[in-house]
Amino acid sequence: MSVPWTVVGAGRVGSVLARRAGTRTLRRDDVEAPRSDGPVVVATRNDDLDAVLTRLDPAVWPRVVLVQNGVLDPVLRRIGLSAAGVPDNGPLVTLGLLYFAASARDGLAVPGGTSWFCGPEAANMVAAFTELGLPAGQLGPADHRAATGVKLSWNLIYGLLGELEWRAGRPNLVAAVTEARRADCVALCSELRPVLTAWLGADPGPLVADLFAYSARIPDFPVRLRELSWRNGALAAEAARAGLPTPLHDALLARATS
Repeated sequence: MSVPWTVVGAGRVGSVLARRAGTRTLRRDDVEAPRSDGPVVVATRNDDLDAVLTRLDPAVWPRVVLVQNGVLDPVLRRIGLSAAGVPDNGPLVTLGLLYFAASARDGLAVPGGTSWFCGPEAANMVAAFTELGLPAGQLGPADHRAATGVKLSWNLIYGLLGELEWRAGRPNLVAAVTEARRADCVALCSELRPVLTAWLGADPGPLVADLFAYSARIPDFPVRLRELSWRNGALAAEAARAGLPTPLHDALLARATS
């Protein structure tokens, strides 16, 4: 790698990135100040972000790259950091939207589209991903917020519909979910778009074409509800706060979690 980088988190995403790059992996409880001056990619679960970021030397924070799904603003503000485009008194961190499938810790990254980065280390991450054969690009804050809505909508919708298929004893791979639940997917895209726009301050667009295009590239990836408080639960809370109805999402979520 032309720019040395460190991966924090030995889960499937962190392990795949570290193995592909031939770089060092740190577990959440073993975080230390990295010796290199390159990006520090935090690939832990969302609930571990507080612990990881507070263990890191604050001097490292501007080099942090967060690749978690979901809206991370609350935890960043709580710690004193700020995401690109989000006003705060702390240094900026870089946010990444990953478009590849990593279904196992010892598996390979299957590209699903262009991964997008925004923040101080964005250019370094684009260069690093390009060297690894993973398509990547850089976005400004406003465009990245809109792109966040697209990726989050995929996680929300496919996680929910995959959970319902799995509970019914049917295949929950992406291709199977698309085939069985296409109408629900289209309806949810329309229903959730206003909530995502209000939540992120940026319109993610019609969503349907983007979601189906990504799904077509990773047909064999299994999908279920994950990190509910950061995804579907957070979406439901935001919809209630904004006074925006989401009857289909609420009904399906109730069935998927009962």
